[in-house]
Amino acid sequence: MKYTVPQTTDLITDLIKEALNVLIKGIPGSDIIYPMFPTDTEVLSVSVKDDLCTVNFSDAIRHMSVGSGGELAAVAGIVSTVCQFENIDRVQILIEGEPTESLAGHVDTSLPLSDNWGYRFVPLEDVEQHWSGGYVGALQLLDVVNGYEDQTFKPEKYVSRAEFLKMAVECCGAKDAPEQNIPFGDVPEKHWINPYLKAALAAKIIDPDIYGDSFAPDETIPREEMAFILVQAHDIYLDMKGEEPSSSGETTFTDFAEVKDVFKDAVQEAVARGLLNGYPDKTFKPKGGLKRGEAATAIGRMRGIRGNTSVVIISPEPEVTLGDEPVYILGLATAFEATVNLDVLSDEGEVIIADYSTSTNGLGWGAFGYALNPEQLKGHKPATIRVYLVSPEDSSYYSMITTTVN
Repeated sequence: MKYTVPQTTDLITDLIKEALNVLIKGIPGSDIIYPMFPTDTEVLSVSVKDDLCTVNFSDAIRHMSVGSGGELAAVAGIVSTVCQFENIDRVQILIEGEPTESLAGHVDTSLPLSDNWGYRFVPLEDVEQHWSGGYVGALQLLDVVNGYEDQTFKPEKYVSRAEFLKMAVECCGAKDAPEQNIPFGDVPEKHWINPYLKAALAAKIIDPDIYGDSFAPDETIPREEMAFILVQAHDIYLDMKGEEPSSSGETTFTDFAEVKDVFKDAVQEAVARGLLNGYPDKTFKPKGGLKRGEAATAIGRMRGIRGNTSVVIISPEPEVTLGDEPVYILGLATAFEATVNLDVLSDEGEVIIADYSTSTNGLGWGAFGYALNPEQLKGHKPATIRVYLVSPEDSSYYSMITTTVN
């Protein structure tokens, strides 16, 4: 919503103060029943230096009765209101003349904020509450998936051969190969899969001898073939990082004889690497397909993304070396009040740092980020980074993901 405040002065600091007062009291004619800010909040002072505007609020602003989403909207409202004025790009929020870590306990306001800070990552609408939303959102952040034109992902739809191959090619970093010949007679020249198919052929992610003249790009891809593509793509990704694959051993399935000979090694390897799983009844179901949410999860694992029911970590990987540069902890979570907890522990289990980040959604999957700077450690040697959620019922930790620090 846009609202024009009558101009009563030419002094920019007074104009900013008047605009903020309208934001605090509630915009006339708005259908918002309850204002975000306590109505007794005052703007004590406004100052501008270069591109930075410093706004000093009264202590009453601390009494906002909002969750993480409401606090995010409130802070974004302040920043957007101030940054609309010419030559102002950043806003420093003070309370009673002092910087504050947060207005309501969820959003970091200790440093100056820019207007683009207010934009938040939102997963495709039909995976926000879906079990696979963390992995789908991770691939969305990595620009591997972008959904359909209606901004949905359709996680319960079975994935086609073309869709799965595209995700694998983009996630493993296979190089473009525009001069590569496509030997399949059923792939039209204008089919959207062509550039990805050429890259896959050049990188040997697929073997053309398996398909003969027919690739059938729009048919559901069977799990046995997925295994082959996943292992080949995983090898490319690991080689790019200078790493070797690790396997947990051989797995036996009661229906392993149904797997085509050309895919048998790949099925064993994909399961051993944790890229695909068998079923509780000890079958692999090699001819069955995967739904798009399941396929995104498998592709994410191939890319080194780690996750559980409520937290998915894009970076760092299971082991990280802490040097002079920050370690960036990036992921998605579906968290109560969107608060994602983070600890750094010593070898003895002592807590060196206890902090939090805020997911972009209070309900459903949202993104979070944290920069762990060496200065924060104050000379302590870290051994483990933990990212986890806290139960609102009994304060227990759950959905914890750990990273070893070298």
